Amino acid sequence: LRFFFILNIGVTADALVITSMLVVASVLWQ
Repeated sequence: LRFFFILNIGVTADALVITSMLVVASVLWQ
């Protein structure tokens, strides 16, 4: 259960990084 919790945090962090990168890219392209 702890491993799944850590894995979930990692996936969430990756999603946040990808989302922030997409936001920055969209702002730079405007």
